[in-house]
Amino acid sequence: MMRSLFSGVSGLKSHQTRMDVIGNNIANINTVGFKSSRVTFADMLSQTTAGASGPTTTLGGTNPKQIGLGTAVASIDLIFSDGSPQSTGKNTDVALSGNGLFVVKSGNNTYYTRDGAFEFDAEGNYVLPGSGYFVQGWNAVDGSLNTNAQPTNIVVPAGKTMPATSTTQVDFSGNLNASAPIITAITYTGGGGTTNPTSCLTGVTVDTITAASSTAVSPATGDTGTTMTIVGTDGFVAGATVGLTVVSTATSTADSTVTLVTVGYPDSDTVVGTISTTGTYTVGATYNGVASSDSKDDMDILTLSDGSTKTASRGTWNEGDVYTAESVNVDGKNIISAVLTLSDGSTQKVTSGFYQVGRSVPITTIVTVYDSEGKTHAVTLLLDKDNVGDDSTSNEDARALGNENRWRAYIAPGEGTTGPATSYTTTESDGSITNGYLNRTLSNSVAYIYFNNDGSYSAAATRGGTLELEYSNGNGAASTTAAISFTGLTQYSGSSTAYPTADGNAFGVLQ
Repeated sequence: MMRSLFSGVSGLKSHQTRMDVIGNNIANINTVGFKSSRVTFADMLSQTTAGASGPTTTLGGTNPKQIGLGTAVASIDLIFSDGSPQSTGKNTDVALSGNGLFVVKSGNNTYYTRDGAFEFDAEGNYVLPGSGYFVQGWNAVDGSLNTNAQPTNIVVPAGKTMPATSTTQVDFSGNLNASAPIITAITYTGGGGTTNPTSCLTGVTVDTITAASSTAVSPATGDTGTTMTIVGTDGFVAGATVGLTVVSTATSTADSTVTLVTVGYPDSDTVVGTISTTGTYTVGATYNGVASSDSKDDMDILTLSDGSTKTASRGTWNEGDVYTAESVNVDGKNIISAVLTLSDGSTQKVTSGFYQVGRSVPITTIVTVYDSEGKTHAVTLLLDKDNVGDDSTSNEDARALGNENRWRAYIAPGEGTTGPATSYTTTESDGSITNGYLNRTLSNSVAYIYFNNDGSYSAAATRGGTLELEYSNGNGAASTTAAISFTGLTQYSGSSTAYPTADGNAFGVLQ
């Protein structure tokens, strides 16, 4: 009788321990870093009153007779799995994910905890506020963190400053839509401004068509070894004989056998170009040459009804044709709106932006650039699919991919101008002036982005960009030069999600 009572009591005592552990878990449900526990039970030793026997030839085997003496607590286990992270609204609180412990210190004693409810004290020490223990770690020096060094107290004094850093790198990420439709025609509504930010005028007709001027003149018969480059196109029609007057002669220092001859129009002080020749020319003599065959020979000059002239491919226009827009800058003042006809047959009305026939509707991206004084400057770059023309500076990889896999990045044109813009000027909110340039050292201020046939970025074909900003009129910051990288872009069919990020930062004070 007593034995059965004691067995029952052992069960009550073991379950009392389990209830104690569960109660402690519940009590600490809001304790930061607390890890719950569980209780496991084990059968207590049994009392044997008769042993077991094996089978014989006359009897089978028998089991032992054992009476259990109750239960006992086998273990109390700590469950060390992660809890659910949650926002506390305090930026000095931290949490650990996975295995690990924070190290805190009091004097020479080191402790380990999962409690990350830290904060800074009046001296800038990072501490556990309940105990005052110092949190251990490594303080970065000039942005470099040495985790091989002995950890020390983390100290960040209030009022610590961070110097301004100018932007040196702009990185583009995201996707450019490979199926973006191309603009095939543009019509627009003028706003009555004095400047027309288009490459032509709506409703203007072609009055006359003449051959475009040549930019070079061939040597006269017998002047072997003579070449001549004309500055400008005035007065030279393809196939016409021209007479130029020798203005001056000089001997080249690089090659004494070559005489440099400066020529101009007869009875005029206008200098047209130079002749490099092994012949002899005297000042006042007339040089007769015939306009050479070059790219201009395939072009016509169109005289329009508004008195302006435009250059077009030969045979493209007839007299009386209406000259329609090739590009337009809808600036809200000179041009109010435009209607774009796209290659998929749809039309799109726009009230702002720059658009060009043969390209896709541009994607507008805003790059935030920091100058050396920490001021921010917004630079608008446009990206469009460039399905026409050719880049004379393109390499073999680019030519192999073709323009169907090429996009352009360029500066958005300002009010009253067309693009791609070679530069821009803006007046900042403080009255200072910022001048911006893309690929300033190149004749064509455009960055070309190429993609492989599988939509991946082609580093070999792409001609990247360099963004330069200069400041004046009250802003004494040093000029900013930032390299633009497009390596994070892809060209897959779908929506365009391209966006830029830039390094650099403004001046800061830790509060």
